[in-house]
Order: sequence, then structure tokens, then C-alpha cells
Amino acid sequence: MKTVIHSPKIDQSRKVAVVSQDERHLEKLSGPTVLESEQKLTIDEDNQHFQIIIDDLKKKNLELETRNKQLQKSYDDITIQHNEVIQGIETLKSQAEKEGQAIAQKNAEKEVDEKKTEWIKIIEDLKGNASNALFDTKEDCVDIAYTAVCRIIGETAATREQVSSIIKETLKHITSNDKQVVYVSAHDYQLLAESNDIVDANVMLSNEIGHGGCIVKFGSGKLDARLELQLENLKKILLDTHNSSDGKQR
Repeated sequence: MKTVIHSPKIDQSRKVAVVSQDERHLEKLSGPTVLESEQKLTIDEDNQHFQIIIDDLKKKNLELETRNKQLQKSYDDITIQHNEVIQGIETLKSQAEKEGQAIAQKNAEKEVDEKKTEWIKIIEDLKGNASNALFDTKEDCVDIAYTAVCRIIGETAATREQVSSIIKETLKHITSNDKQVVYVSAHDYQLLAESNDIVDANVMLSNEIGHGGCIVKFGSGKLDARLELQLENLKKILLDTHNSSDGKQR
């Protein structure tokens, strides 16, 4: 007959948990972190360093606030001084206006006298200039008249008959019986060649002679009847007459 031995029941509250070595290691890692002494020392040093920086920034901020107050005070002082200067200038201007009226009036009278003298001199100069301008204007009138005469005579001597008449009139002043040669311009030479009027002389072409005149050469000399020469003589006579008349008036 077999004998069975029963062990007593184990109370649940007295159960002993059997934990493996790996579970103990995992529990150790997941628990509160315990800082070593060296790590704690490093954090303290960092905190001290940051505190120094913060204190330095606070100090600089305080200095800036102080500087701003000083600048504001300086600005206020300058503004006050500026207003005082402006007020002083206005006061001086008012005093100068009151005290300087007599001086200003005297200076104004002096300036008027100087201007009057200056204008009198200008008027005298204008009188002289007007006289000279009148003289120059008269000379210009002579030049204009001379130019007009040249144009009128030149245009008048444009026909065959007139060219022939000028040559014949010139030949009348020659008393010599020597052979006569008449030199005319190319234009007048062409007109004479086309004319039926006979000129009692040998007519030759010359580029030195202008339109409307001639040069007659003969044995003992020559007669210059160029139109431009006659007009120059006319101009000289006009100017001499004008200058003589103006000199008497002066």
C-alpha cells in the first residue's frame, strides 16, 4: 500500500517571486537615474557660467538705460538752448529794426544819390553813343545806296544797245587817231556779237572786266571805263560829301 504525503498549501501572500538575472538588470535600468558626482559637478559649472552671462547682460542693460537718460537730458538741454537763441535773435532783430531806421534811411538816401549820379553818366554816354551811331548809320546808308546803284546800273546795262552805247560814249573821250582796242566782259562780248550796231573799234574779250564797262587801249595809253571803277568813285564822292557835312555840324 502506497503512502501519499501532501504538502501544506502555500499562502498567496507569501509567494516568493522568482526573478531571473535579466529581469533584475532591466528593472535597474528602468528605475530612477542616479547621477554620478562628476556629472553633477559639470551641470553646476554650466549654471554658474550662464548666471555670469545673465548678470553681465543685466549690467549692460542698466548702463544703456543710464546712457539713454543722459542723452535725453542732453537733448532737452540743447532744445532749451536752441529756443533761447531763437528768442534772442528775434529780440535783436526787433531792436535792430527800431534802432536802425535812421541809419537805413540815411544809407538809402546815399544809395539814391549814387544811383542818380550813375544814371546821369549813363545818359551822357548814351548821348555820345547815339551821335556815333547816327554817324555810323549815315555811313551804312551810303553803303546801301551804293549797293542799290550798283545793282540798278548793272541791271540797266544788260541790253545790247546799252552796252554798245557805253562803248561809244567812252570812245568819244579819245582824241588820238591811233588804233583802238576795246576790252569788255564775256557777257558783254556775247551781246555785241549778237548786235547789229557797229562799234568803230576792235572789240576783245577780257576776264578782268566786269559786266557793263570797258577798257580802251590805244597807242599813247588807255582809258579805264569799267563800271565798278566808276561806282567806287561815286561812293568816294558820297562819303566825302557826308563826312564834310558831318564835320561842319560837329
